Amino acid sequence: MNYNSTTTLNHIRDALPCEDGWIKLLKHLGKTKADDEPLDLLTVLDSNGLEDALWVLSYAMPDDRLARHFQAWLAEQTMRAVGRERPNDDRVHNQIEMLRNDFATENERIAAREAAQDAAWASDSSCDGLDAACLVIAWSDVFDAARTAITAPFDSDAKDAQEAQLRKMIGASDMKAELKKQALQYLSDTGQLGERVGELTAVLEEVDAWVDETGYYADDGAVLVPVFKKVKAVLGKGQTND
Repeated sequence: MNYNSTTTLNHIRDALPCEDGWIKLLKHLGKTKADDEPLDLLTVLDSNGLEDALWVLSYAMPDDRLARHFQAWLAEQTMRAVGRERPNDDRVHNQIEMLRNDFATENERIAAREAAQDAAWASDSSCDGLDAACLVIAWSDVFDAARTAITAPFDSDAKDAQEAQLRKMIGASDMKAELKKQALQYLSDTGQLGERVGELTAVLEEVDAWVDETGYYADDGAVLVPVFKKVKAVLGKGQTND
């Protein structure tokens, strides 16, 4: 799954970050003011930690796709931590599906979120797993959703799990970019970039498909699988020369 995990210091500054976090990030980058240079969310995570990275994810990214999908994961983990209550109530599941639906309208997302809120408020229990998941997805931003999941009394390891998952989701995007870079470099090194531009799209599509199949291979510390044989297979129409 490929996500846009790049923002800029100007986007972050315009969202009005806290002063301490802003100064810390500038110092990490060796800068004194905002600019429009691409800034990966992973850099913010490494510099400032999970809370600031989730804040940037909520308020200073060019699109909300990564944030929505991460919030859906949060709700699923919250439910899994205590088991499933009220299995016939599908409102929270509908909201999770809506968060992952990249083609839903804003009105559809609001309606699903409000239905999930109703599911939580209607419960007679103090805070069962489904209620907690409802609260996680009731927020309109992933920053507050993640804080809710972290403070849930039944999941003391939530923060570490959140950071690991965020790194994995960002890492899958980084891996895809790196593999495309390798594909382009291979074409350039072999003198085929100018001669076979028509096949370049097919190469990159093959890389996309391959990374989607192995997206969860991008765990922290994993080594990228060389893409050269895949590129050769496409360029050679299925024949590779080792």
